[in-house]
Amino acid sequence: MSEDQDYTFKRLDPSLYKDLVYISKSAFGFDPGLNYYLKKNETSAFGEPFLGFIAYSKTGEPAAFYGVYAHPVEFNGVVVSAAQSGDTMTHKAHTGKGLFTRLAKMTYELAKENGIKFVFGFPNKNSYPGFVKKLSWICPGLLNEYRIKVWTIPLAKLAKKVSLFRPLYFAYCSLVLSFYKCKKNIFNNSVLEPNISGISRSPEFVKYKSFLGAKMIELNGSCLWIKIDGLIQIGDLDRSASSDFQKVIHKLRFVAFLLGADTIVFQSSPGTYWKKYFSNHFQGTDSLAYGYVDFNSNLPLDSLQFVSADLDTF
Repeated sequence: MSEDQDYTFKRLDPSLYKDLVYISKSAFGFDPGLNYYLKKNETSAFGEPFLGFIAYSKTGEPAAFYGVYAHPVEFNGVVVSAAQSGDTMTHKAHTGKGLFTRLAKMTYELAKENGIKFVFGFPNKNSYPGFVKKLSWICPGLLNEYRIKVWTIPLAKLAKKVSLFRPLYFAYCSLVLSFYKCKKNIFNNSVLEPNISGISRSPEFVKYKSFLGAKMIELNGSCLWIKIDGLIQIGDLDRSASSDFQKVIHKLRFVAFLLGADTIVFQSSPGTYWKKYFSNHFQGTDSLAYGYVDFNSNLPLDSLQFVSADLDTF
């Protein structure tokens, strides 16, 4: 814990999750629940947990939070400790006080002390200037987003908006997806190639990602990692799907029809394996920026590539 004239700063621990909920309600108008933070910080199987700080006003009010989450990154077969920046937020009563920068720098020092070699992330339009100008992030480009429309009754959107309908809807989803269960629980990150780096997927890491609803399904003999959240996000596809790409997407459209998801979304940085397949069949648009701040990785971080599954919201 440290403090200055106006604020006290505490390292995140499980007893403080309620304070993250408090800040989120003001910053985003949304209560993600204590379980969200409990699950998101369970990274001890592959990296140091609780890499973040909360700022408190002199009255004890939770004011702001900056955190990073351990993510192993692989380059030419070597796995290094990295972390993704996520859940940055400031209570509306405490904006403009420099808390974002102060908390980020404290978090980066903590991360370095715990073996993190670099931090990466996906700044939105509001946070981008702060990351680049105040935290010296390098942002080499934008993700490309592909949206596939599906004619169906929009049950997925209804479930996202109406909490009472949600349990029934997800029980129905589980039933439908049980017919498309993947024979394997994991496949390699599709971005990984010689001299290209990406997030390493151990069984422990894939299990960790499931807390937000990510699931493996199999279509036409190929595995896909998807998430249903008002629509279907394709996190990643096994490279074996490339030999039958159009058939796999056609089958996924049918699954989306059954699930009442009227949109399928895939995101990718420009140099990924799947970018060419999606751009040959669907119109892409610019999405989030991606970038990083390097501590001492000794890696060519301009080689980093990402797909939807790599975002902390997947």
